[in-house]
Amino acid sequence: MQNLSEISAAFLQWEEEEGLLGVLHNGFPIYLLIRPQIYEAVLLGTDPIELMTKDTGQTKVQLNYLKLGRQVISFFVNFRKLFRELLVISHTENRRFDGHNYYDIYFDRITDTLDISVCIVEFPKIGLYHYSENHRNEKVIKGDLFYVLERIMKSGFDSKLLAVQTREIVDKYSVFYQRVFRRSLDDNTLEGLFYKKFERNLRRIGVYERLLRFSKPRTLMLKSSYSPKSLILIFLARKLGIRSLEVQHGHIYPYHIGYLRTRNQNSLFPDHIFLWSEHYKKTLLSNGWNEKQMTVTGDFTQLSQLNTKDRGDLSEALMDFIERHETIITVIGQHSINEVFVRYLLEIRKLPKDAGIIFKFHPKFAKQQQAFFEKHLGLNDNLFYLSEGNIRLCFEKSNLVVGVYSTAVIEAIELKKPVHLIDCPQAEIFQDFVDGGLLLKSRSVQESIKLLKSMPDAKTQPPIGQDFDEHWRKKQDIL
Repeated sequence: MQNLSEISAAFLQWEEEEGLLGVLHNGFPIYLLIRPQIYEAVLLGTDPIELMTKDTGQTKVQLNYLKLGRQVISFFVNFRKLFRELLVISHTENRRFDGHNYYDIYFDRITDTLDISVCIVEFPKIGLYHYSENHRNEKVIKGDLFYVLERIMKSGFDSKLLAVQTREIVDKYSVFYQRVFRRSLDDNTLEGLFYKKFERNLRRIGVYERLLRFSKPRTLMLKSSYSPKSLILIFLARKLGIRSLEVQHGHIYPYHIGYLRTRNQNSLFPDHIFLWSEHYKKTLLSNGWNEKQMTVTGDFTQLSQLNTKDRGDLSEALMDFIERHETIITVIGQHSINEVFVRYLLEIRKLPKDAGIIFKFHPKFAKQQQAFFEKHLGLNDNLFYLSEGNIRLCFEKSNLVVGVYSTAVIEAIELKKPVHLIDCPQAEIFQDFVDGGLLLKSRSVQESIKLLKSMPDAKTQPPIGQDFDEHWRKKQDIL
């Protein structure tokens, strides 16, 4: 297998032949809970155990039981908000500050255009919990109670049956993985990770079934329909006759497992999806979606406006680094393919002294990544490791942005910055943009410097985003 298209096709054929979507526990297709990670591992040629293991070096946030208790009480005080036609499932991490209020970038702009009743159940980020200055706070009910219920629910699955089903899935995947890469997996570790994920999410089904039966919404709106919580909610919505709707939350590439539709009746796709542009509609049509399942609303995130207002600041150390270098290259690191970035930066010491590299780690894996890169690249005057902060500010200060398959590549393009993809198999995810001349490929940082000097300007805005249409609902009433 030589390209992502072939690997993707082989994966879809394998899961269909093995009947994995037919592995049901209490009617729920448990395989879907681990499908994105094991697909990504095959697509990117990495170990699924690495993708499923959390960063052990990540600082654990102390749970504030007093604050959590207050939020649970708040839920019961405001429970009448649940009785609305549209139930939105959101999260504190979706909010951005506009100078006055915190906007939910995925849902506020859409729900503001509706003339039906809306309730937003907002789940908390532990440590942050919730903001008080929310836009349309009267629609919001705090969902902390469900985190508590998830942890205390004791029923929901047959442990013996689940162990057998887990082993069946691991055995089949291990054979497929070995066939593709000619290397074996640690089946016992993988089995433990799969079982833990299945167990936790099967416990959640009863919790969210109570929510939907109690609130009785006509429509359920979600972000990222392939996350475990969303899969459970779509499963329950289908069971209870509730319409499910997804809003686009990031770049959808042709091989994205969350949007590759299958013919299996146990697939859990939403009934409808709101898209940022015609570009993404064409992508989904090629992935087996029906045109009636899609509405192009335009980009409802408001990110370009909100990022201007809620910017934060670059650290003094980073600003000093930027000022000392004439050419700034921001590299968007991704923890699952660290070796690809090491090869790209291997000869960093040969760079001109006026060229500076800002290497942005993934926030959840920063400690792991920094240890890895310091071991393989060491410390260098041309290199600045960045673990947190607004990456858009780095883009604005950069002469070039480099990535592989991160959605941050889209943001750099929208800022009209020159963008290079590291020339590796994983970069095929953006091949449609390369073919359209929006992106260039490069094998090394030295090659990128040469390309930048020969053609420093980025192309004009690509056809991947459209302005939000406030009157989208007049075109199609799907709520």
